[in-house]
Amino acid sequence: MVYTVAPGNIPTIPIYRCLGGTDRFESRSATCEGGTQQRLLGYSVAYGTLAGYGLGGFDHMSTADGPAVAFVAEGAQGLLALTASEGTTSLMSCQDGADTFVSTDAACEGRKVLGSLGRIWTTAPASANRPIYQCVNGGDRFVSLDAACGGLPVDRELGYVLDDVPAVTAVFA
Repeated sequence: MVYTVAPGNIPTIPIYRCLGGTDRFESRSATCEGGTQQRLLGYSVAYGTLAGYGLGGFDHMSTADGPAVAFVAEGAQGLLALTASEGTTSLMSCQDGADTFVSTDAACEGRKVLGSLGRIWTTAPASANRPIYQCVNGGDRFVSLDAACGGLPVDRELGYVLDDVPAVTAVFA
């Protein structure tokens, strides 16, 4: 759902129509990832789906923006907040050699910072939620909903994601 005017009681993000060469695309960034912003399309609820992807048993990654080439979808892991709100922290996308992983450390534990995916809750929020875990399989770190990481070593609980967008009726000023 896209609102033409941002509601006052729901976190939203602007969505822009952009031009890159001859291609039109939508973006959450006013800079259009280096393209040309054509206009504001409206406002979307500020939640994104964190999803897991795998690369033939070699690497796993979780992102809210779609996977790298050749990665195959493994499933939705929950909703991230796309705006700062009380009780949340950034979930960073990081890289260590061939391993793409997530971290709540803004500096990616000294590895390459790819950017913020969104925000997770540091404690269980009132809305329906689930914890996510950082698991390790050799040099591959990945996100799991399974507290036991499928029998692999558990690095740590990262925080909480939502099961669904909170049911709130939009109010306009």
